[in-house]
Amino acid sequence: MDEKIGKLTAIYETIEQQVDQLQKKTCVSCIANCGACCKRFEPYISVLEAVPLAKYLRDNPQKHELYKKNVKRNKEKWYACPFYDDEKHCTVYPIRPLICRLFGFSANRDRYNKVTFSTCSKIEQEMPEKVKVARALTRRGLDVPIYQDIAQQIQEIDFDMATDYHPFSRSVQIAVDNYDSIMSGEFNTTKTSGNFSELLRRKIRTGDFL
Repeated sequence: MDEKIGKLTAIYETIEQQVDQLQKKTCVSCIANCGACCKRFEPYISVLEAVPLAKYLRDNPQKHELYKKNVKRNKEKWYACPFYDDEKHCTVYPIRPLICRLFGFSANRDRYNKVTFSTCSKIEQEMPEKVKVARALTRRGLDVPIYQDIAQQIQEIDFDMATDYHPFSRSVQIAVDNYDSIMSGEFNTTKTSGNFSELLRRKIRTGDFL
């Protein structure tokens, strides 16, 4: 499993390099002190992406307790990422999952192989001219992260775990609860995969996943 996490980390590092290049060439960036994407909804992530987060929580008991309090808060009041801090923002930035890396700074490939730069509404509103430049450069072949391509790369690491999708906190909990069996290679997604994961796998296998 360590080898698989190493491959996941390598993919993350490539994304960082691509986003860095994109920002340098277009000056597209997150809005200062925004954090809206961390506070508005709970994204789905795979159990594979949650493994580094589970390790972090196991290695930091106090952080784990705070995380559990934040998860409980979310259920009772409103959603904000359990790892989000109003002052520090993302407290697990180096190991944040794929959606957090791609949101606002990636492209989508449609069924006709057309690649289109996609950003968040706030960036679009605040810096429309820079976004236009990013879209133009993407059309001309700028090396930006393409969601479908990266998703496929991650699925090649461990298809079952990479397609075992749940709401963020649920995937983290699965990874925490099953950490030892995951690391030993004994974990089986049969007991954790729901209808969404099965539908996703069918779409991937039939070539209908975009």
